[in-house]
Amino acid sequence: MLNDYFLLLITGVITIFIGLLLITLSFFTQSLGENKKKSEAGGVIIIGPIPIVFGTNKSIAVTAAIVGGLLTALAIILTLLLGGGHL
Repeated sequence: MLNDYFLLLITGVITIFIGLLLITLSFFTQSLGENKKKSEAGGVIIIGPIPIVFGTNKSIAVTAAIVGGLLTALAIILTLLLGGGHL
């Protein structure tokens, strides 16, 4: 049981580091390139069952809201299926 939690912890830490690495690489590739393209960004912060959505324009925010809603639904379904939720 402890090994499962440790594996989950290591997977989470590695995922965070990969995300930070991708953000850093995208920053450097954008700053080194002579072709200055307009970049757009958006994201979702999920606190409990509530997704908080942000974006640089409306279409990015809508896409992030859809992804956030899907992730929230997936988290609820997996929690109920794996026996963690006792409603």
